[in-house]
Amino acid sequence: MNVQPLLGSTGHLARDRTSVALSHPRRYLVTELAIGEDATTHPALPDVGSELTIGSYKVTCDRVEVEEYHSDNAVTVAAYYSNDGRFRFPEFPSNPSDPDNRSWDIGYKKSTIDVPQFFRGERTYKDSSFATVSAPYWIRSDWKLDIEMQVFNTRLILDGVSQSNIRAIVQTVNGQLGKLHRFDNRWWQFQPPTIRSNKPDVVEIFYSWVHDPGNGPISKPNGYADNEVVLAGQRLPFWVYNVAPQTEARPVPQIYTQDLFPEDSPYLEPNGWQNLPGNPI
Repeated sequence: MNVQPLLGSTGHLARDRTSVALSHPRRYLVTELAIGEDATTHPALPDVGSELTIGSYKVTCDRVEVEEYHSDNAVTVAAYYSNDGRFRFPEFPSNPSDPDNRSWDIGYKKSTIDVPQFFRGERTYKDSSFATVSAPYWIRSDWKLDIEMQVFNTRLILDGVSQSNIRAIVQTVNGQLGKLHRFDNRWWQFQPPTIRSNKPDVVEIFYSWVHDPGNGPISKPNGYADNEVVLAGQRLPFWVYNVAPQTEARPVPQIYTQDLFPEDSPYLEPNGWQNLPGNPI
């Protein structure tokens, strides 16, 4: 397979107040194709999700598809770029009002997290003068907490999908795996979906997200005074517990929470669900 960029097809940037895109796709002539070979898979072609910088603007490849067939072994491949996913394929199911093309459900699954806890004890040792002394010693005792996580599932059917666009669909979906999306006034983590095709030009997608509700502060065990136990506090959704252990400078250990998706995390993409094929939400 041979790939040659076509002159005069790079396009120019079209800008508005909030977004930019290439006004025309970048086109490539692909020749010497073997029978049945996917013309969009050559390493010289851009991948969906790859970035392109033009001046001070950065755009992302939304879609790569065969645009025109010249012969059995020669085609034109087009790559579409934007910074807002406007060229992602396909945007909508063929008939979103048809109940056979779209369905959804909300369920639950149980997840278990480790909750750290410390109990105060005493230890006896010899100091530098060989005198016997006693000092507080905090004993860690983690326990398991079951979290009921809400699960949002949606199923949709896309028809009229060419073989060359199935790869674009898979790459677009893979670009969102594990990311945190926001809808219904809460955060959801995107799960690996099921994508299958049982008929020519028809793709069925099962999307799934989970919502971690977090948990409140942990109550004190019966029979212990406040100065005898160190407890975990409230945990926000998609945060985890962590521990600063006892040291000479920190005589009492601390339990704190840590954000799994800070503001600079590449996995924090509130509107990432909007770019998924089929407009699932």
